[in-house]
Formats: sequence, C-alpha cells, structure tokens
Amino acid sequence: MTKKIFIILSVIITISPFALLPVFYDSIPQQVPVFVDMKGNPTLMTDKSYFSVFRLPIMGIMTQVICFTMFSVNLEYGRQKNQLLWLSVSFLAALKMSLTSMEVLIYENPETLNLLRTIVLVVICIAVVSIVFNVYSLYKSYNKKFVQYLSKISTLHKTLLSLSFIGYLFLVLFPLIS
Repeated sequence: MTKKIFIILSVIITISPFALLPVFYDSIPQQVPVFVDMKGNPTLMTDKSYFSVFRLPIMGIMTQVICFTMFSVNLEYGRQKNQLLWLSVSFLAALKMSLTSMEVLIYENPETLNLLRTIVLVVICIAVVSIVFNVYSLYKSYNKKFVQYLSKISTLHKTLLSLSFIGYLFLVLFPLIS
C-alpha cells in the first residue's frame, strides 16, 4: 500500500466513531466502562455522557497527531524507515482505538464483545511486532544514537507532541480524578 492509502485509511478509521456513535447514542447503556482489566472486565464504570462515550475517539485523534507529527520529521537518513514506522503505528492505533471505542455499542452482547476484543488483541500483537521491528531498524540507521534522532525533531513538532501527549494523559486520568 502506498503512504497516501495508509494515511487516508488511518484518518477514516479514526473519525469513524464520530460518525457512528452519535447514530447509536440512545442505545448505549446508561453505564459505560472507562477501564477494563486484562480479561475485559470493567474496573471502573461511569454514567453515559458525551464525554464518556467520545473519550476514546478523542484519544485516537491525539494518537494520530503524535503519529503524523513524527511521520513528518525531516530526517537526513532513515526517512523512509521513520515514515514506515509511524504509518504502521498510525494505522494500527487507529484500528485499536476505533474498535475499542465501539465496545460501548455492544457491551451488553458478550459474544460479539469477545469477538471484537479478540480482533483488538490481534491488532495489538501485530502493532507490537511491527513497532519493535521498525524501531530497531530505525535505531540501526542512526547507529544507535537515539539522541541524534531526537535532535531532528523541530520545536513545532516537539510542541505538537507535548500538547497531544498532555491531552491524551488528561483523557486517561480525568475519569480517575473526577
């Protein structure tokens, strides 16, 4: 697949919950899981609200900002490997976040929920293998000098990354402090 196709698919997958969740909002249970354990059992539930329903899709957007920011870093060498790494992360993160966002629609149907969680687990496994392979390849390109790689990130990129990361952390932690 070309880079454009990956970018387009990542964007479509990331925004799809914003199109689907409002349509089915009334059928979402009054209590939605915020966090789940490794077995998929909810560890924290909250009342249904636009924030609780759209928290994961917004986190998906933050993840895409991070991925596309890193994708656009202008490297002297290893640019293709860097772009492949961040396109892979972008696409797989979009799949994971969007599929997980849709769990609220099928939370009361255990069979479908288990199928969806199995698909998410497979996506996560593929993501981990892909990320490890691509990071190692990029690491070798920079002769094991990670600081040199980081020095290629512009101030604007660092600002975007910082704001996205802070926004993401806020969305993760907010349910715990509210």
